[in-house]
Amino acid sequence: MLSTSSATRTDPVMVRDPDPALDLRPAEAVDAPALAGLHVAARAAGGIPTPYADHEVLAWVRGWLADAEAGTDVSSQAAWVAEDDDGIVGYARWTPTWLDDLYVRPDRWRHGVGTALLGLVQAHLRDGFGLYVFAANARARAFYARHGLAEVARHPAEVNPERLEQVELAWPPTAPDGVRGPAVGGT
Repeated sequence: MLSTSSATRTDPVMVRDPDPALDLRPAEAVDAPALAGLHVAARAAGGIPTPYADHEVLAWVRGWLADAEAGTDVSSQAAWVAEDDDGIVGYARWTPTWLDDLYVRPDRWRHGVGTALLGLVQAHLRDGFGLYVFAANARARAFYARHGLAEVARHPAEVNPERLEQVELAWPPTAPDGVRGPAVGGT
């Protein structure tokens, strides 16, 4: 069965078997403080440094929320949140070929939030997408592997502000023409 309350109200794309208490909806400007806090908390709990001050993360989130709200559809950039009675518990942000962010509040890890958000992204980006994950983030790498994403490349630590090696993943892992992964170029 396909459903989520906000996804069915605002978008023709829906998610398989969501947690009935979980609501997926487009992110709004008012969500910026919660998303910035969630971003920092999830990275810290996962052992991934955030090389920016909290006010810089908030400004960054406000910038991409403004960009996402300016678009009329997913053709440029989209940002969605997962929320329940405890507020925002996760978010995903993507472009037509790239999953930029998927973060879940640490106290909600392994409760289906990431799966619901990833399912939403996969439903929107049926032709495939790529993403980066830090090599040191074993939890995230295992999550993506369980959901059918495959490693397509590795990138040295020198190419990002965190100074951590990145693994490039793709979904679907093999395109119909036999080429591995979608035609992507990360941000």
